[in-house]
Amino acid sequence: MKFATNIDEQIQKLKQRGMVIEDEAKAREVLLDIGYYRLGFYWFPLEKTYPNKRNRNHRFVEGASFLWATNLYYADCRIRNLLIPYLSRIEVNLRTFVIYTVSNHYKQNPTWFADRNVMKSEFIVSFPIVYEKIRKNEAIKRHHEKYQNDIYAPVWKTI
Repeated sequence: MKFATNIDEQIQKLKQRGMVIEDEAKAREVLLDIGYYRLGFYWFPLEKTYPNKRNRNHRFVEGASFLWATNLYYADCRIRNLLIPYLSRIEVNLRTFVIYTVSNHYKQNPTWFADRNVMKSEFIVSFPIVYEKIRKNEAIKRHHEKYQNDIYAPVWKTI
């Protein structure tokens, strides 16, 4: 079992493993802001055993830099923040395309997502659990108030 470590212990651990920490005060600030665990994903490429995820010794290659790992983290954040609006549009477009296309193929079946003739049974078996969360949505609540016999709302509301 692993136990919690404080910031100074984390910095010592990194140094013992061979990481260069250019500015300890800044490293403390970063570790308190981002966290040791999360940053570990960014310094993993600096480990000697990279890309092996098993049998890691967590030793760093010579010259491995805390600043480099931190800069990689911030670059990743900037890229994600740039892409999120576009990914959101792509997601909405893809979802709309699937709903429109499949719904028009199964015109008489507005809940085709729960039909074993359309979807894999593994999905259908777990869907009632998922739907319990979906059912909390205001539009879905209103649907079930109006159509009390429907097990599910139509796909264009549900998905």
